[in-house]
Amino acid sequence: MKKMISLLSAMAITASSVSAVAACGGGNDNEIIVQMNKQWVDAYNPAITAINAKFESLGLDFRAKTKELDVFDNYDNIGKKGVRDKNTPDIFMLGYDRYQGYKAQNNIKDLSSEIKSVLIKETAKQEKYGLTIENDKIQITQSHLATSTWEGARIAQSGADDYYGMVPAWIENLIWIFDKDKLGIEDGKLVGSYVEDYRTDLELGDDPVVSLENLAKINRKAEKTVGYFRTVDGYYAGNALNGVLHANEDKITPVTGSSKAIVYQKTGTHPSENKDDFSSIWEEASTVEAFNKAADTLVDIGFSYGSDMREATYGKTSDDALLQALTAKIKAGETVMSVLGPWDLQSYKTLMEENDRTPNLGIASISSMQITNTVADGKLSGFAGGYGYVVKSTISNKVNQTNDGDEITKTQAAMMVIDELAKKDYATDLAKGDGKYSTYQDNIDKAYKDFSDTEGMELFAQAIEQISFSYNDGGVTARPNTSLFDIYWAAWADNYRLSMNPAWTLDHAKTEFRKLFNNKWDTDKAAYVWG
Repeated sequence: MKKMISLLSAMAITASSVSAVAACGGGNDNEIIVQMNKQWVDAYNPAITAINAKFESLGLDFRAKTKELDVFDNYDNIGKKGVRDKNTPDIFMLGYDRYQGYKAQNNIKDLSSEIKSVLIKETAKQEKYGLTIENDKIQITQSHLATSTWEGARIAQSGADDYYGMVPAWIENLIWIFDKDKLGIEDGKLVGSYVEDYRTDLELGDDPVVSLENLAKINRKAEKTVGYFRTVDGYYAGNALNGVLHANEDKITPVTGSSKAIVYQKTGTHPSENKDDFSSIWEEASTVEAFNKAADTLVDIGFSYGSDMREATYGKTSDDALLQALTAKIKAGETVMSVLGPWDLQSYKTLMEENDRTPNLGIASISSMQITNTVADGKLSGFAGGYGYVVKSTISNKVNQTNDGDEITKTQAAMMVIDELAKKDYATDLAKGDGKYSTYQDNIDKAYKDFSDTEGMELFAQAIEQISFSYNDGGVTARPNTSLFDIYWAAWADNYRLSMNPAWTLDHAKTEFRKLFNNKWDTDKAAYVWG
């Protein structure tokens, strides 16, 4: 997913520095350098110790070492210098939103062979990872927590076996945090004092629908940002567009190999590099009306925040000012319900408890929220995926022999490192330190139990429960498996910011946003070059 700014850093925007705890590159081909964010230290250090002990017991000279390097700084370095640069780790984390592009640019290695020979060689590992081998081909197990993430890692290749350049690591989805006493979600309906106060005036009824439409109504009535959804960001707003997709699935007909997603390949043989083969929910005549309704709702809720939030959004090139304004509202107790990623859970909790407040905090899945009050318009649905382990395409061809004389390549050794990092032993520390929730059920169960048994961590247990639940309840949607989707992010954010023009009426802003977004998409699509 795209880079996010945590709320605490938004309170006092400070520069962060990256320090390397192990040098990368150099002359030691037996070193396997592993990229590590500083928040992962408690999980990664014991994992590296364990895998190095295993290498030693097998008689291998390979040794894993961590390099403290933020995932986004690693992206920047690769973008500027390429994966051949000596500072690029052998193993690094990659977001699903960048996966197609990294494959197209030959930045990462096809790991299909190593997945078969190392990762799922044992039957027990096949059950853990949700994969099997049939006729020497990788098959994805259905109805498994990891099913959707493996589907995102699989890239069909014309005339060749499927490509797997990533091992899913962490699932990712959004959640709602709220003060149930003021405005929250319980038993599938909106609850809290705002609901009780406005029930009659807003005609909310006995069972108020949990919807963005109702959040906008409550904000307007209160004349402040009571409930917040991050509409300006395409990753967040895409949850509403995914809802449109689900509500109109029968109208979406991708070709074999293309994911059923908001951008998909409609004609030709997959994978295609002919732009005319691709369509989207905002281009198709059968879905454009539903898209327009969702887009209008997202502009509507943006207007409901008031002029100060619109001014913090309009014409900006980043979300810094908006996040600072939101932070102040949460800290002051004005915003009592908000969407967030689990990596920001501790920040939100801290802010909502400022000034000795004791809110009745709760967590709900992103998919508990409808777009409008009409169920047929769809409910929010996150992008399946999160992050996965990848190996750089330029990793050396070094080969070691085990005590038994078996040859192990450096890429196979790297897969052994990945297998160790994916153990449940480290799941709790990753979830606690950085909101990274494992793709695999036994890891999720371990972290959930640990949080449930620890005083003060109940909210984190709820978050794990709701996110893992969303992966089993249609609360996530396949990401478009084409790098053409990359042009969506700027098309959405840049034009949404323009739509918050303080001089525009709501109706004019709705019309202009749709026009601006579609024009930008069409222009960038026409100019798009693969690779």
